[in-house]
Amino acid sequence: MDEGFKQQASEWFERGDREIETAQLLYDEEGYADAIAYHIEQAVEKYLKGYLVLKGQKSPWGHEVDSLLNLVGKFEADLYPQFIELCEKAQDSILRTAIRRGHRQSTVAKKSKQI
Repeated sequence: MDEGFKQQASEWFERGDREIETAQLLYDEEGYADAIAYHIEQAVEKYLKGYLVLKGQKSPWGHEVDSLLNLVGKFEADLYPQFIELCEKAQDSILRTAIRRGHRQSTVAKKSKQI
């Protein structure tokens, strides 16, 4: 594999790690639950982009995790359904745990629950 691809993938993975670290800091400080989930979603996005680069694909522009998952599914078709299920469970679990621990919800999150 081309060293340029490895370097670019490594950069995406490092960015994903920083998003996880940010989410952990917010969690530890009882930050907004939706902000914690946002940073975790950003980490997943960056890890997926890094994976695609490792497979020789150009990292797509944008923030559509679903689109990224579809692209990754072309390489890992057997794992795709399991990965979708894992992402959904993780997001639900993270939000429930954060709220149960007393993490604040943003005004936007509170209003969306009322609708």
